[in-house]
Amino acid sequence: MIFFGIVSISGDTVVVGAPDAIVGPNSLQGAIYVFVKPPSGWGNMTQTAKLTASDGAVADELGKSVAISGNTVIAGAPLATVRGNPRMGAAYVFVKPANGWTNENEVAKLTHTYQQFNQYFGSSVAICGGTAVISASNSTSVFVKPPGGWASVTETADLNFGAGGLPAPVSISGDTVVVGDFLTDVGHHQAQGSARVFVRPKRGWGHIAKTADLTASDGRAGDLFGSALAISGNTIVIGSIDNPAGRNNLGPGAAYVFVKPATGWKNMTETAKLTAAGTKRGIRFGGAVALSGRNVVIGEQPFIYPKEPGAVYLYTEPPGGWKSTSKFDAQLTASDGTKKDYFGSSVAISGKTIVAGARSASVNGHRQQGAAYVFGR
Repeated sequence: MIFFGIVSISGDTVVVGAPDAIVGPNSLQGAIYVFVKPPSGWGNMTQTAKLTASDGAVADELGKSVAISGNTVIAGAPLATVRGNPRMGAAYVFVKPANGWTNENEVAKLTHTYQQFNQYFGSSVAICGGTAVISASNSTSVFVKPPGGWASVTETADLNFGAGGLPAPVSISGDTVVVGDFLTDVGHHQAQGSARVFVRPKRGWGHIAKTADLTASDGRAGDLFGSALAISGNTIVIGSIDNPAGRNNLGPGAAYVFVKPATGWKNMTETAKLTAAGTKRGIRFGGAVALSGRNVVIGEQPFIYPKEPGAVYLYTEPPGGWKSTSKFDAQLTASDGTKKDYFGSSVAISGKTIVAGARSASVNGHRQQGAAYVFGR
């Protein structure tokens, strides 16, 4: 079993994490696979390159999280032993060589100065240009590329924020970072969830307080708002996998869109709420989200109905702006999808190209190998 299917895309390059991949004699060391769009366009293909850690070990699970920005890939290995601390975790940076992607090891290994086991650093990663964001238990850290290029360094700044003792989902666009706190209480609602926005000060990243809290206007206990999120420019989309929670905290799920006010980010509720008509309880619509310009992509993470093959939904911002009445433009499915594939468990979008991961799909007779599907608009 590889469980291939944690996806990210930038331009014509797709990267896919396979945290359970065997590398040499090491089971579960993990790897990242790079796919570059051929001149003839996307088609069924195997990887252009395989990226691995030079010091990878058994059960590091490199590729548990992955992100790409331009020619730079960052991937988390949250179970890696660092400085003798089991499961402290690390993140690895890979840069495209001048002659194109090829099988290679990292150019830099990013770690946290706080040495303690079970930190799971690298559980979620994001990158935009020369700034990377990495989450661990009870903390989120910012790394800025040194003037000479990426090097093995520790954090530039801590945002001192986690998700109730668990690693938080993170995303970055420009100078704005958003972090999901899906277990936080809002008022009297336990685990309703929220998201925190941090904007880089003019003097640079430092130990800063949050700029704003984002919450759902109709939030309830157990919604897990903030369990998935993405930011692009002035728009943030946040998944709430158990909304409305109801009995046993197993709602069908929803996604919320927030648009930055003219005066800047502030404590606020959503601009619009997106749902998919007919979604069953426990499907967890909003378990994966992605955003590019005016386009939002939302995936499912089946819980009660794991036999569902899964689906991905595309929403495009209407001419008058986002509204809660916005309908999805397309429902994307796998042509060869089968039950328990978990298609849509990870999603990414860049321009007119959408990628969806199916982390448990069988490939050529290999059970639960996983696959990634590309859709062009």
